[in-house]
Amino acid sequence: EKIKDNEKEEKTMNQTTQTTAARRPQSAPPPTRPPYAGRKKKNTASLRLLRAAMALVGGVIAVVGLLLLILPMFRVKSIKVEGNTQYTAEEIIEASGIKIGDEIFAIGSKDEIRYRIWDWDTKHYIDEVGIRRGLTSVTIIVSPPQNLMFTEFNGKYYMIDRGFRVLHESGNKADFAGLPEVELPVIGSLAVGSKLTFENADADLSYITDLLDTLETAGILEGVTALDVSSRFHLAYETETGCRVELGKAGELSSKLELVEAIFDKRGATDAVVDVSDVQKPTYRRLDSADLLLSN
Repeated sequence: EKIKDNEKEEKTMNQTTQTTAARRPQSAPPPTRPPYAGRKKKNTASLRLLRAAMALVGGVIAVVGLLLLILPMFRVKSIKVEGNTQYTAEEIIEASGIKIGDEIFAIGSKDEIRYRIWDWDTKHYIDEVGIRRGLTSVTIIVSPPQNLMFTEFNGKYYMIDRGFRVLHESGNKADFAGLPEVELPVIGSLAVGSKLTFENADADLSYITDLLDTLETAGILEGVTALDVSSRFHLAYETETGCRVELGKAGELSSKLELVEAIFDKRGATDAVVDVSDVQKPTYRRLDSADLLLSN
């Protein structure tokens, strides 16, 4: 019986221990370290980009600093003008706005210099302007308009170039001495500085430039004092030796001019009228004689 009492007591104590253990708060298990935890890795791509950007900025700063030191050393020491015929070199240099001592890279772009000269050239004697720039020198190349002529319109005289651009106006014909006077198709309107317009705006006038080119190639244009290009079917010109040459319609111009030169060699190139409208039947007439039919 005493043994039974001991077993019973032991059993009661075990139950009490279990109950107390169940009521006691359990301590939390230690946190588990995630597999990816640890020191944060560096973003190598971002670092490379940042280093490159810093190097670029540093390089730009270095270049700008170097330029600020070097550029003032390149100053204009000489200015030359080539091709000028109507103006002096000094006038063109002044119009360009470039001065001795200017920084070579601060004189403006080629277009800026070109337009300064064009704006100054109110007489339109300069057709094209070229700029050649060295480290300490500037060369301005000007070219005059090609094939200058003059024509009469409403009692005034106008200088024009081969592109029919009106360059200058005068009430005195003598102002254009030395230039050939040209009789053009009927003019609609004209204004200095602009291209003149013809009454027949749709007419093909390429025959005029063809004639000018052919005369120039043959070495004749320089001695021409007058041109009649009012019709493509009745072309003519006069020379400084007092001859008038009738070319007829625009066509076979080179052959006609060769024939004219052959006639002049044979008959003389002074005070005569030569008609080669029909290359098969050219005529030569001295101004003080009757018409003569040339034989081949």
